Parts: sequence; structure tokens; C-alpha cells
Amino acid sequence: MGKRLVLAVVFVLIWAAVGHAETSAMRSLLIHTSPKVTGLGDACSAVPDAICAEINPAAIGFTRGTLVAFSHTNWFEDVDLGAFDLYAATHKHGFGVSLVGLGSGSLDRYDADDHYDGTFNVFDFYLNALYSYRVMPSMSLGVTGRVVYEKIDWESATGFAFDLGGLYVTPKNYLGGTWGLGLALRNLGPSITFTDGSSDLPYTFQGGVSYVPEWLPDEVSALASVDYRKTRYEDGTPLVGLEIGVADIVALRVGSRLNQDVGSMSFGAGVKYKHIMIDYAYVDYSEALGSTHRMALAFNSGLIFPTPEQSR
Repeated sequence: MGKRLVLAVVFVLIWAAVGHAETSAMRSLLIHTSPKVTGLGDACSAVPDAICAEINPAAIGFTRGTLVAFSHTNWFEDVDLGAFDLYAATHKHGFGVSLVGLGSGSLDRYDADDHYDGTFNVFDFYLNALYSYRVMPSMSLGVTGRVVYEKIDWESATGFAFDLGGLYVTPKNYLGGTWGLGLALRNLGPSITFTDGSSDLPYTFQGGVSYVPEWLPDEVSALASVDYRKTRYEDGTPLVGLEIGVADIVALRVGSRLNQDVGSMSFGAGVKYKHIMIDYAYVDYSEALGSTHRMALAFNSGLIFPTPEQSR
């Protein structure tokens, strides 16, 4: 109980210290690369799955083995987002490294009088290093350090940020299933300085609950998750996600960001064959913006350091 109280106090103090600003750099940090996360409506702060570590670094603490994933997102206006993720977890320790890059095609540039002035490009890049520790069988804590780089036309800036997360999973079943409770503080760090001034990072608080029922038939699994996300300069957003799995092979997902005008609904699917997983997600951002498609290919191994009993 003492460790849980300390965790709660740390989160409250850090959240209270997050200030307010009018401009934000590295908005790409708010775009999630995993199709599973997107398919669940981004409601993944309380889901004990390594792929959800991009929202809550503590999530990797409840996994075992290694996970290698490659993902690609086809965004608006010829904007592409790609990521490489590598996660590894033992009995108490979890580690992760990820590379994320966002690049645009040629975008039109206009001067102050709205006259066409050629084209420009946008490029964002960040490198993440993650660590989690299983402080007790039912609780994990995690931290992610991040180096960020942004280039807009001839302007560029470099900075750093970090995420903090905690995840608790009930050791016993309640109401017929297992519950998760997660909290994450993301994109914390100093302002990024450009030639014409500085911009703050998009500080984000996200917390929620997940539920995995144990009363379904053996060939059917389910996950329900509900989150609340508050990002700097933006109103809080309730997030809801649902996944239905069949025979540990196929998974169907649907998610909702309840108060968003566009892109509020997302849909996804996953296929698993032995250690190979393929995930897809679709989000419609209205006729004006179009739709986005995310694809990911992942490889998941077994335990890194199995006990003699687990090796049999």
C-alpha cells in the first residue's frame, strides 16, 4: 500500500507542476504509431501490452520476451509516419528502444499577403529509450526518455522529453474478470527553441481502466478500456476501446474519441500466426481531410530467461 501511495503522490505533484502555454512544438508526439493503439481509440493507458508502451511505459512490465515491430501510417497531404520498436522484458525489468520519423511531401507556402511563395517540407524525428520495473507482482512503473528533432522548411530545433507511467493489474478476478488501472504523464520537458522563438512540448496526462473478462468461452477473448486524456491547450477527451479476439488468431477492434469533431471513430483488426502479428487500423477524418491507414508487422518471442519449470 505504501508504494501505491508514493506513486499517487508523485503523479499529483508532477501534474500540478505542468504549466500552460499558447504554442506547441512536435505535435507529431500526439500521433500514435501502433495500429492496435489507434484501433482501440488510444484508450491504452491501462492495457498491459508491450505495444501500449508508447502511451504508458509501465505496460511493458507485464510482458515477457521480446517484441520487434515495424509500423507505417499514411497520413494527410502525402505525410508519412514510420516507426521501429524493440521491447524486451524479463521477470522484473523491461527495456525498449524506438525510432519514429514523420515526413511530408512538398507543402505550399504563402507570404503574409497570401501570395504563393513556393513549397517547403516538414520533418520530425524522435528516439525513445524505455525502462520499466515490476515493483510488485501486480504493479509496474516505467519511464521513457526521448530526444526530439523538428525541421520546418529551413527552421530546425532539437530538445528532449520524458514520460512517466504506472500500471496496476488486479491479482484476483473481480466481477468476473481482471482489471487494470493506469496513469501516464507524457511529453514532459523544456521548450524547444527555434530562430523566431521557443515552443513548448504537448504535455499530456492520460489515465484509465481496462477490463478483461474471464467468463467467455475458451476460444473467445475480449478487452474493454476507458481512458481520459488531457493535452496542453486542448480540452479533455474521453477515450473508449473494445477488442474481441477469436482463437488467439484474429482480433477485431473499435475505438472512439468521444468529443472530437473529426476522427472520432477508429476501426482495426489483427492477425496472429505463431510469433508473427499483423495489425491494421483505419480512421476517417471527414471528406476535407480524408482517411488514414496504419499497418504494422511484429515478431514476438518467448521468455528471455525462463525458469526451469517454464522451459519444460
